[in-house]
Amino acid sequence: MSEDRRHGYHGGNATRDVAPMYAAAGFGRRLTPGARPVLLVIDLSVGFCSPTVTIGSNLDAVVAVTAHLLDTARAARVPIAFTTIAIEPEQPPLWLTKAPALADLAEGSLNVEIDPRLARRDDEPLFTKQGASALWGTDLD
Repeated sequence: MSEDRRHGYHGGNATRDVAPMYAAAGFGRRLTPGARPVLLVIDLSVGFCSPTVTIGSNLDAVVAVTAHLLDTARAARVPIAFTTIAIEPEQPPLWLTKAPALADLAEGSLNVEIDPRLARRDDEPLFTKQGASALWGTDLD
């Protein structure tokens, strides 16, 4: 078996394939919710949720499940926040050289807006990031 296949990188269901490895490493355990939970929706922007955008794909099922989760959280008055990636055209990050399609996420473009099917509200903060982490270099840290 190839090294890639052992690690689940073969175009199949990677989650199923690596589950035993994660379990053996102690990952995947359940956490007890804290006293003040929050729902953080990460990067469900138009750019990622639209198959017509270079870096996008059809995330209709993900968006539908997330919309239901948002409805439930709103009904329970759980705080909600969102993240998006927005590239500053004047100062593109170095990793844009490796993944130039991310330039589609230009600051101020429709592609960085949260997918409208999620109906983000004005009282639900949006944290803009320049890279993958929502916890580094944003106001969320």
